[in-house]
Amino acid sequence: MFTGRPLCFKMHKILIIESATRYPSIGITENGLIKSFYSGKEGNHSVFFFETLKNFDKNKIGKIIITIGPGRFTSLRVGLSFALGFAIPRRIKIIPVNTFDVLENELRKKFNNFGIFLKKGGEGFLFREYNKGGKSVMRILKELPRGIKLFTFEPLNFRFDYEIKILSPSMILNYYRENQENIKERDDYENIKPLYSFLPYEKSLIEKGKIKGYY
Repeated sequence: MFTGRPLCFKMHKILIIESATRYPSIGITENGLIKSFYSGKEGNHSVFFFETLKNFDKNKIGKIIITIGPGRFTSLRVGLSFALGFAIPRRIKIIPVNTFDVLENELRKKFNNFGIFLKKGGEGFLFREYNKGGKSVMRILKELPRGIKLFTFEPLNFRFDYEIKILSPSMILNYYRENQENIKERDDYENIKPLYSFLPYEKSLIEKGKIKGYY
């Protein structure tokens, strides 16, 4: 049940950007609901975002929600650059959301115990397990646990049972609506950084504070 700030929520249109995965998507709200959304093809995130934006009235966009990761390295950089380029000259607030949080918010309505994973570059998995009544914990694993229902938002070929859940603009909007009291709307643009799942050689950049992520 939505218990956030409905009047404030409906005052302006919100641009929703999903750029963490192989296939980007973008949507826009009207009166608190998704009015329209578009999905792109693999490998053309920047072209897709700029071309799709032409379908919206840019003057009526008051906020931007964007998936900030964990996710694909290049895709996240392209999506955030696009969002910042649109937001900064207009002084529009950006609402960065965690991809694992978005998916967990959706799945916990149906399952008491499950795991969300993302393949890291090289070996291993970024993994979060959810238990009803407990606290979700993010871990790096060489192998995923058995005997638990597994989900991911990145379609790849694995030799084990799992389900793919698409991070759609509707799913992202639902997460924001149901948790907006605890989600920051930010205009400190220089401090908004993607959360990556890293290749081993990038670990040093995290430790030096140059980029943020999990390793």
